[in-house]
Amino acid sequence: MGSFWLPPDSPSAASIGEDWAPIPLQAPAEWTVHKNAIVARRLPSGRYEVNDSEDLFWASKRPPAGEREDIHLDAGWYGSRFRLVVFVRDWDHIRRDLSTTDLGEFITTLESWLAGSHG
Repeated sequence: MGSFWLPPDSPSAASIGEDWAPIPLQAPAEWTVHKNAIVARRLPSGRYEVNDSEDLFWASKRPPAGEREDIHLDAGWYGSRFRLVVFVRDWDHIRRDLSTTDLGEFITTLESWLAGSHG
């Protein structure tokens, strides 16, 4: 995987050191986090490296009133980009999908969708 820039004032940048460690995420209590393998380190160049797995993050939550299926949020690295997907039931029922090569956008979007702004 390549390396990424983060804005110096980014909360993620402040939490990433030189050793591999999880990026702390803000996940509201209604989400059950099944997997969080988003780990990163700061390189001597000041850039950041993140592990390159298709299975970086998976969480689910109970459906809102009137719906029957749990909502899932899945995130991973797919060859050359991060991908975030909100779906119900299975991958044939995607509600929201984002692909990005920007680490800051990846983390910001993941936390935003966890907070409920995923449409």
